[in-house]
Amino acid sequence: MDELPGPSRWPLLGNLPQMRPSLLHHQFDEWCDEYGPLYQLRMPGRRIVVVSDPDLNREILRDRPGGFRRQSAIESVMDEMGSNGLFSLEGDAWRLRRRLAMPAFNAAHLRSFHPTLETITGRLRRRWEQHSPKDIRGDLTRYTVDVTAKLTFDYDINTIEQSGDIIQRHLELIFPLINRRINSPVPYWRYVKLPGDRALERALAALRTDLAAVIGRARANSPQQPTNFIEAFLLAQDDSASFTDDELFAEALTILIAGQDTTSNAMAWLLYHLAGNPAVQERIRDEVTEIPSALGRQPYLEAVVVESMRLRPTTPIVGLEAVKYYIRAAKQHMGEMAPNEVIGYGLAVTLPWILGLSFGRTNTAASHPMGISNVPGPRNPLYWNGARLETIYPISLLMHGNPLNFTCIGYQGGLHFGVLGVQDKLPPMAYLTAAMDVAVDELADLLLPDEVRTPLAAG
Repeated sequence: MDELPGPSRWPLLGNLPQMRPSLLHHQFDEWCDEYGPLYQLRMPGRRIVVVSDPDLNREILRDRPGGFRRQSAIESVMDEMGSNGLFSLEGDAWRLRRRLAMPAFNAAHLRSFHPTLETITGRLRRRWEQHSPKDIRGDLTRYTVDVTAKLTFDYDINTIEQSGDIIQRHLELIFPLINRRINSPVPYWRYVKLPGDRALERALAALRTDLAAVIGRARANSPQQPTNFIEAFLLAQDDSASFTDDELFAEALTILIAGQDTTSNAMAWLLYHLAGNPAVQERIRDEVTEIPSALGRQPYLEAVVVESMRLRPTTPIVGLEAVKYYIRAAKQHMGEMAPNEVIGYGLAVTLPWILGLSFGRTNTAASHPMGISNVPGPRNPLYWNGARLETIYPISLLMHGNPLNFTCIGYQGGLHFGVLGVQDKLPPMAYLTAAMDVAVDELADLLLPDEVRTPLAAG
């Protein structure tokens, strides 16, 4: 990385003073023209590699979530808000939630939402027919708010024909404050809450109350065909795993937040491109005349939408963290330390955070969804009042945002495991311990001869 080119930087501040937040994607393009498709930037406390090569970006995205992950700040901020959904989860937690959530988006469920889309689209059409639009992007934002609110928690805001709805004001407040927290270099709100932060908490509490009522009705009614995403999520769950109310709230809020600006911006750019291409408009009209239902495939229209998003992506910059790079760097750093230095370093890093949790001074989520501890134990047998210690069942810590912990300890040439988890956040723990038995046996078959194997001890 040290050999990568990049713009000159300031002492201590790095390239931060050169950044233009509102035009960041243009600035990255300019630097790409100057330094090539792979260059580095420095920020206070971090190094950034900008990748503009399509083939390399494809490999990076394929290596998620094992090799790369979203910015850890996203998961931390969303977890604090009680809305850690598919948009922000990572690793095994993301895989489990994705397996639960994806059936809710199957074709049959999406078709049942079509009458709602037709109704709200009709309102937008009447608005534009009655009054020449002056703020198309603003109208499209209202449209996406109406659609997502109706499909998420069956609430008809109707911002297209009216304004001032309390839910609308909550949503308008939440989105910019989330962005501000994710991009803030210092999590000030954990120590001092500004008026905006207190307003955010009130807005989230109000939305949680509304969504709790929708969740309660959906659980009680159990409809055959869903009319909103809450019902679709409940219909998608199975006997092996199910959504808690907190998880349903997180997914609903994720859809509300993530679907607004991106969708309205994509539609605005699509209309912009169509306005300059009358021939394309005419061909789309012909296709829609031939295939009038939006539930049928309209291949030309779909191709035009995809091309518009390619030319003007609504998310031109994707920020990722290199998981494997930091793990290797941490292992190298720890490997160069003496055993006593490792203990001291670990205490220095974690003690302030643990004390904050102990005294209720922070609700910061752990940066990882699962803890794994590997402790080299004694090789010789231990005794207590003449009684020999036969087996060790290690128990470690569970932390906020970290509902599962595996700890293994060596003793007399054997390896002993302790598994600790939060019951309402995980599948049955018996599944995990049974899977460990199988996995260790498979590993032993590969690596060890029969005569040196020892039984697995797990608690």
